[in-house]
Amino acid sequence: MWMALNITDYILIKRLRPMRVFATILGVFFTLILSAQQIIIDGDFSDWENIDPIFEDELGDGQSNGIDFGKIWMHNDGRYIYMRFQLNKEINIQEDNDLALYVDFDNDLDTGFKVNGIGAELRWFFGDRYGILTQDGNSEFINFSQATLVVSPSVSSIEFELSFSDGFDAGGFSIEAGDNMAFRMEDTGFSGDDVPGSLFGVTYDYKENQPHTPSEFDLSRNDDTDFRIMTYNILADQLFESNRTQAYSRIFNATQPDIIALQ
Repeated sequence: MWMALNITDYILIKRLRPMRVFATILGVFFTLILSAQQIIIDGDFSDWENIDPIFEDELGDGQSNGIDFGKIWMHNDGRYIYMRFQLNKEINIQEDNDLALYVDFDNDLDTGFKVNGIGAELRWFFGDRYGILTQDGNSEFINFSQATLVVSPSVSSIEFELSFSDGFDAGGFSIEAGDNMAFRMEDTGFSGDDVPGSLFGVTYDYKENQPHTPSEFDLSRNDDTDFRIMTYNILADQLFESNRTQAYSRIFNATQPDIIALQ
């Protein structure tokens, strides 16, 4: 069916075409921005706003006096896997809990530790503050530093975010994130809640070519009359170990505290 166009209609169409092209380019631009979103583990969850939860667990399906999971988010960049999760009650993530995270980097039951339908190369036990790497029948205990695990907030909360390396290549292990991953979270106490509430895990599609671009921080004082107090836990005496001197010097020189309280 042919339709006659007057000159006004023709001009309008000519104007709309570049607008559509511009809108398409703009849409792609913002998609790239969102896909490359940088997560900072600092206890501020505003940088997760444009990321949808990967799983939402049913409230009330866990033991009444245990941990009950809520929403869980997941993201990655070129170096780290990021997670954010909500709980039904306030806990100290570093002690007095039976919370465990199981990560199957290649979504292959046969390459990691078999646990409820997944083969977890990484198991992390938050309350006990240690993890275990497993690959092809070999296992090794690891600590926070070896897992490059960072969790925030470090005080009690009902919501946490964390990051850990997207691969491990040391001590005989060669583990890296595949195109498709799987994870589970469990309260390993008596009749504790788990995610998902069945066998197998929640799958996550690893995003390739995500740049790791840490944000810059301004550590200067807001006002010249402000003074800065730093509190530092030295229970393990690491402050006095010679192989850590440069690391501590870098921290103190960057923060420039006026008062340091060593605990």
